Amino acid sequence: MKGIPQTSQKRKKIFQLKEKKLNNVEIGKKMYRPESTERRKRVTTRKEDYLIRKVALENRLHTTTQTDQIVLQTKSIEVSPQTIRNRFHEFGYGGHLLKKKPKLTMKQMQMRKQFYETYGSWNAMKWFN
Repeated sequence: MKGIPQTSQKRKKIFQLKEKKLNNVEIGKKMYRPESTERRKRVTTRKEDYLIRKVALENRLHTTTQTDQIVLQTKSIEVSPQTIRNRFHEFGYGGHLLKKKPKLTMKQMQMRKQFYETYGSWNAMKWFN
């Protein structure tokens, strides 16, 4: 835990909690330390998050790299594609695949079969006359 000077007793207790496989947030709660001392500061502000969300909603099919480039060009916010992915996850935007168009409907298959039965025996001469 960086930033705040610690006594040897506190350090010892922290190492004991680490050995019990507790994560930093849980250790911070047990040691009565604020959570802000345990986490890395955010790269983006709330306003920048709002702008990233706005760009994402304009076209939901853009990749994070494309969104990153658009955000950099239009809003002058320089962040990594991973940060964009993290924000998408926070916003609840998940990746998705486009729906596939059905190849043929039943009606189209029946119409094709009927066409073949009517004109299937025709040769080139019948088609051009």
